[in-house]
Amino acid sequence: MPTTASETDKARSHFFHLMKDEFTLQVLVNAVIVHVISSFRFRDSNQALAVPLNAAVYTARMKPNAGEIAILKAVPPGMLDDLPQEDQQAIKEIVGKPVLVSAYDDAGRAELEFTDRDGHFHCLFVAPDFITQSGIDSKLELRTRVEVAIKRAFLGVSLGDGTSLRRAQMAGGRKNETPKQKEITDNWCGISLDELERDSVANLDARGFRYYIPALMLSLLEHYDASSMRVIGTLSGLYPKKDAWEYHMHRYSLLDTPQKMAIARFLTELPKLVALDSEDQRAAERALRNFWGQYLQGPE
Repeated sequence: MPTTASETDKARSHFFHLMKDEFTLQVLVNAVIVHVISSFRFRDSNQALAVPLNAAVYTARMKPNAGEIAILKAVPPGMLDDLPQEDQQAIKEIVGKPVLVSAYDDAGRAELEFTDRDGHFHCLFVAPDFITQSGIDSKLELRTRVEVAIKRAFLGVSLGDGTSLRRAQMAGGRKNETPKQKEITDNWCGISLDELERDSVANLDARGFRYYIPALMLSLLEHYDASSMRVIGTLSGLYPKKDAWEYHMHRYSLLDTPQKMAIARFLTELPKLVALDSEDQRAAERALRNFWGQYLQGPE
C-alpha cells in the first residue's frame, strides 16, 4: 500500500490510466463489430412483411457492396408466412440464383431486386448472412447485370395495339397455323421460346418491336443458335443499315433512353457471354458503330 501522499497520487494516476486504456479498447472493439438487428421484409406492390430475428455479427468487409451481384442462400425463417402463394413461389425460385444487391437500408439489410417468371418486379430485404458471392464468376455476374438492365428497362411494356408475332407472320405471307395457346400480349416475360422462333421479327411495327425485343435479347443469352431465324431476326433488327435507315428508325421510335441503353449494353456484352459465329459478331459490332454505341454508359 502507498505510505506517502506522493505514492498515493502515483497509484491514483496509474489506476485512471488503466481505466482509460480499457475504455479505449472497448471503443475500438465496438467500432469493429457491428451488431445487426436483423429483420426481413418482402414487398411487391402493396405487399409488405416484417419478421424480426436474432442479432447477427458482421463487419462491412463481409457484405457484398450495393450494386454487386449476390446469391440468396436460403429463405429466411418466417419470411413466407402469410404471403400470397405466387409471392412465396417467386421467392423460393430465386434461392441459389444470382440477384442484384441494389442497396442496404438503415438496419443493415440487403435489398435484393429480381423479376419473377411472370415479369413481376420484387424487392426482398434480408440480413447479409443470407446472401453470398461464393460461386459467382465474372461471366455469371456480367450476364446477370445485362439481364437486370433489360428487365428494368422494359418492365411493364405491353403490346397494346401493336403488331404481334403471329400477325407479322401472316403479313410476311406465311400461313399462321391455329395456335394451341392464346397469344401473350401483356407480359413479354411469359412468351415461350417456340413463339419467339416464328420467322416474323422483320415485320413487327414499332410497338411490336418494343414489346418483343427484350424477350428476344434474353433468349439469345439463354439459347443461342446461329442458324435460328429468331437469332438472325433479332440481330438484323438491331443492325440499322443506310439503305433501310428510315425503316429501322421508325421501329426504334418508341424506345426510351433506358431501353436504348439496355440494348447497347446487350450488344456490347453479347460476344463475351455467347460464342457468336463470325457473321453475328460483325453484326453486333456494326450495330453499335452505326447507332447503339451512342447510348453506352460508363461502368456501373
